Amino acid sequence: MRILLLLVTSLPLLAQSAHTIPSAIDLPNGWHITPVGRHVVTEDYILNVSNTPDGRGIIALNSGYNPHGLSVIDPKNVEITQRAGLKSSWFGMAWGPDGQTLYVSGGNGQSRTNPTAAPIYAFRYANGKLTAQPVKEFHHRVPMDQIYWSGLVHHPSKPLLYAANRHTKAVPGHVVVFNTESVERVAEIPTEIHPMSGS
Repeated sequence: MRILLLLVTSLPLLAQSAHTIPSAIDLPNGWHITPVGRHVVTEDYILNVSNTPDGRGIIALNSGYNPHGLSVIDPKNVEITQRAGLKSSWFGMAWGPDGQTLYVSGGNGQSRTNPTAAPIYAFRYANGKLTAQPVKEFHHRVPMDQIYWSGLVHHPSKPLLYAANRHTKAVPGHVVVFNTESVERVAEIPTEIHPMSGS
């Protein structure tokens, strides 16, 4: 009787135990994932990815513990064809209407070594490659300890870039509007705490 009781009470536990699948990666919760296709090894903490307007590549923005930067990925050969390092970055990427300019959020550049006010970077894109260095940088008027760029959106036809500054503290932020031709700030729009999103 004890054996039968032990068997009956342990059946639910056996049903819940992990079953090994040879090609799967086991997760701590007992689930499994089975990747399909191939992958590329990037730097850590990819915060954003974007198709290139010409359809030839994918741009990945990493903003983790390792050095920040952009990776240009060839989706046909599943390989990284270019890396462009950045002092700091965070989340935001937006293509200009010409399809040849990529704007990248500089996040917060207030590091322990060489602290600087983070900019918004502009890279040119042609023939499947970005320029090695930014061709333009957009700067804000506020001190570096109040700058934490996040989401970016470019106007569909006008030379206007909308850049969310989430601030470094839990205080209201704002969206800065830059003229992408003159690199000048043309407006600031107040927001609630930590504006992030772009499209």
